[in-house]
Amino acid sequence: MSAIVNILKINKIQYWEDGMEKDNKIKTRIINIITLSIFIVLILCNNVLPIVFAYLQKMSLKLIVFFIKSDQY
Repeated sequence: MSAIVNILKINKIQYWEDGMEKDNKIKTRIINIITLSIFIVLILCNNVLPIVFAYLQKMSLKLIVFFIKSDQY
Protein backbone atom coordinates (compact mmCIF):
# COMPACT_ATOMS: atom_id res chain seq x y z
CA MET A 1 0.00 0.00 0.00
CA SER A 2 2.76 2.44 0.88
CA ALA A 3 4.48 1.67 -2.44
CA ILE A 4 1.35 2.79 -4.30
CA VAL A 5 1.18 5.97 -2.20
CA ASN A 6 4.86 6.69 -2.93
CA ILE A 7 4.29 6.16 -6.67
CA LEU A 8 1.30 8.52 -6.57
CA LYS A 9 3.35 11.14 -4.70
CA ILE A 10 6.19 10.84 -7.22
CA ASN A 11 3.74 11.17 -10.11
CA LYS A 12 2.12 14.20 -8.47
CA ILE A 13 5.51 15.88 -7.98
CA GLN A 14 6.51 15.06 -11.58
CA TYR A 15 3.21 16.47 -12.88
CA TRP A 16 3.73 19.66 -10.86
CA GLU A 17 7.30 20.03 -12.17
CA ASP A 18 6.10 19.51 -15.76
CA GLY A 19 3.45 22.19 -15.24
CA MET A 20 6.04 24.61 -13.88
CA GLU A 21 8.32 23.82 -16.80
CA LYS A 22 5.53 24.58 -19.29
CA ASP A 23 4.73 27.85 -17.50
CA ASN A 24 8.38 28.86 -17.62
CA LYS A 25 8.58 28.02 -21.34
CA ILE A 26 5.50 30.13 -22.07
CA LYS A 27 6.83 33.06 -20.01
CA THR A 28 10.20 32.78 -21.73
CA ARG A 29 8.56 32.79 -25.17
CA ILE A 30 6.48 35.85 -24.31
CA ILE A 31 9.56 37.69 -23.02
CA ASN A 32 11.51 36.70 -26.14
CA ILE A 33 8.73 37.92 -28.45
CA ILE A 34 8.45 41.25 -26.61
CA THR A 35 12.22 41.74 -26.65
CA LEU A 36 12.45 40.87 -30.34
CA SER A 37 9.62 43.24 -31.23
CA ILE A 38 11.27 46.07 -29.27
CA PHE A 39 14.55 45.50 -31.11
CA ILE A 40 12.76 45.41 -34.48
CA VAL A 41 11.00 48.70 -33.73
CA LEU A 42 14.27 50.31 -32.65
CA ILE A 43 16.07 49.09 -35.76
CA LEU A 44 13.26 50.34 -37.98
CA CYS A 45 13.19 53.73 -36.25
CA ASN A 46 16.94 54.17 -36.53
CA ASN A 47 17.58 52.79 -40.00
CA VAL A 48 14.51 52.52 -42.18
CA LEU A 49 12.30 55.42 -41.13
CA PRO A 50 14.84 58.20 -41.82
CA ILE A 51 15.41 56.75 -45.29
CA VAL A 52 11.66 56.60 -45.93
CA PHE A 53 11.13 60.15 -44.69
CA ALA A 54 14.01 61.44 -46.79
CA TYR A 55 12.59 59.69 -49.86
CA LEU A 56 9.12 61.11 -49.23
CA GLN A 57 10.53 64.58 -48.73
CA LYS A 58 12.51 64.28 -51.96
CA MET A 59 9.41 63.10 -53.84
CA SER A 60 7.28 65.90 -52.40
CA LEU A 61 9.88 68.46 -53.49
CA LYS A 62 9.87 66.94 -56.98
CA LEU A 63 6.08 67.19 -57.07
CA ILE A 64 6.17 70.82 -55.93
CA VAL A 65 8.73 71.66 -58.62
CA PHE A 66 6.66 69.79 -61.21
CA PHE A 67 3.50 71.70 -60.31
CA ILE A 68 5.33 75.03 -60.33
CA LYS A 69 6.78 74.27 -63.77
CA SER A 70 3.43 73.09 -65.12
CA ASP A 71 1.78 76.27 -63.81
CA GLN A 72 4.14 78.43 -65.83
CA TYR A 73 3.04 77.04 -69.19
